Amino acid sequence: MSDESEPQEWVLLASIPFEDLKREDLEECVYWLLDAMGAKELEWRKGGTGMGAADGGRDLAASFYVPDADGEMTSQKWWIDCAGRSGTVEADKVKTAVTNAQAYDLDFMVIATNTQFSNPTRDWIEKW
Repeated sequence: MSDESEPQEWVLLASIPFEDLKREDLEECVYWLLDAMGAKELEWRKGGTGMGAADGGRDLAASFYVPDADGEMTSQKWWIDCAGRSGTVEADKVKTAVTNAQAYDLDFMVIATNTQFSNPTRDWIEKW
């Protein structure tokens, strides 16, 4: 028999509606995920008005500090481009993000999506 004076612990399950996460909603979700993962210098590159705001090929930029072979902490630069879609992620979206990223000294380029890559996108990534 439980003691009624003790508070009950409730676990409420939540479901993220990934199919509905597009544009700023997906960016915000990924932003908070990166923050929870310990990202530093986390920057959400919101800009301009409309859907064509120039973000330089990334929606989010972050650094993670990890130990190198000598145990010294080194910074890894990450760029994250969010691709919220109702269909598959097209190859041109990934090509543009990768092309922009190659102009910078990055360690990781991430395409975060709520769906999947198209077959031509997968083929291009394998060749690249």
